[in-house]
Amino acid sequence: MKKFIGLGLIVIGCGFLSLTISSLFSSGKTLNEGNRYSENVDSFQTIDLTSTSLDWDIQRYSGDEIIVELSNDDKQVNIHSRQQGDTLKLEIKEEGFKLFSFNFQGRNKVHVQLPIRYENALKVQTVSGDVHINDDLNLSSWRVKTVSGDVLTRDLSATKTDINTTSGNIHIQHIDGETVKLNNVSGDSLIEKLTGELDVNAVSGDIRVGLKGKYRTSVKTVSGDVNIELYKENTNLTMKTVSGKIFVDPGFTGKIGDSAAEVTVSTTSGDIRVTER
Repeated sequence: MKKFIGLGLIVIGCGFLSLTISSLFSSGKTLNEGNRYSENVDSFQTIDLTSTSLDWDIQRYSGDEIIVELSNDDKQVNIHSRQQGDTLKLEIKEEGFKLFSFNFQGRNKVHVQLPIRYENALKVQTVSGDVHINDDLNLSSWRVKTVSGDVLTRDLSATKTDINTTSGNIHIQHIDGETVKLNNVSGDSLIEKLTGELDVNAVSGDIRVGLKGKYRTSVKTVSGDVNIELYKENTNLTMKTVSGKIFVDPGFTGKIGDSAAEVTVSTTSGDIRVTER
């Protein structure tokens, strides 16, 4: 247990250091925008959001500008903007250099309103903060990296999705896209409904995925259970566990091993269960 706690503190510290170094040595003109920022999104192909010790709350609206607001009046925490070509970078940070900064009074929030018509790339990186998407989004690419924070999404359509979490859970109600990649260390992953190719790698966490359609799926976990839910479709399913059991729901009506939908599931020290919706 002490080893896991020590490893977690090291990972969180490295995350803070990475964000601090990137903010110090990044190029381009950076502007301090205070606690509110807005900008027309028509010229941007990528929006890059970065923070430490803050939760992100993202929703869409019918306007033309991205609107970012802090939920507090702390003058030491501000929005910093930087435009590099077709990329908009927004970083929430404390004024002055602080290698480690812990807030024991609870995390603040960053509220983001993203125009409905923005359908390009969105990237979010945070240490000790959650990422919540509360509305349906349609993006070309969605990339999230968190340390000690959860990722929650309601309904997402993205050509490419890449989520990396450490000490945090992933919960996606519905995702539709070509490729979805999840890497989770010390956290559970739940995708209620997925349409598209899936690649999951997890350490110390359970995985539950609802698969829709005939797409390639690969799920690998160390020390965790896997629950695969199929939508009454035949599946070419390969399952392997080193220290665990494999269960197939007695009510399952599809045919295993009779489909172009290749699903590979492997776990070390965990059970595998296949059910049908």
